[in-house]
Amino acid sequence: MVKKEFEIYNQGEKEIVFDPNLIETPEHITVSFNPANLAAKERGKLVVSYDTQNKDDLGYFTEPVSFITSEDSDSLKTLYVTTFIKEYFPPMTKEELADAPKISVSNRKHDFGALNEGETSEYEFTISNYGKEPLLIRKILANCGCIETEIRKEKIKPGQSTTVKVKLDSEGRVGYLTKNLTIFSNDPRKSTIQVTIKAKIDN
Repeated sequence: MVKKEFEIYNQGEKEIVFDPNLIETPEHITVSFNPANLAAKERGKLVVSYDTQNKDDLGYFTEPVSFITSEDSDSLKTLYVTTFIKEYFPPMTKEELADAPKISVSNRKHDFGALNEGETSEYEFTISNYGKEPLLIRKILANCGCIETEIRKEKIKPGQSTTVKVKLDSEGRVGYLTKNLTIFSNDPRKSTIQVTIKAKIDN
């Protein structure tokens, strides 16, 4: 559970009431106000709690939180909670780290070069496991809908490798493009690792 506090201020002349029944959030996010009734010219706290276990996912997320106050105008408020969630590893001994999976990624920077708008192009990179335990690829996340990935296998035994096919679709895009893939794994040293993709798209 991660908790953040934000200072709020009632700059009006009337008390503001925050009704807990008028708060709309995802199940893994809770919002509270302290105090629930904020007097005129008074400061308070907005408390946002995020349950990563209940979220049960890895990656970058931006999620809306809405609530209604007793104000006469603009009573509906919406804020956005941004998070980056990766796998948690408890403290490990040197021996445990030595036995853990160890990820290695080839060709972490790839330039597709010049493409015509609407053209697709593909390339592959290799993920290897130099550790002593199986390497599990939890997720491969692209920060653009123009990129698709396909991994041959998600569980990599010690000393073995797998390939990832990357497909770039340039439809609707013009100019210089730089995007990232984030690979999530069970390597406690590098639970996330990035691959950078570039292209120059002509219309």
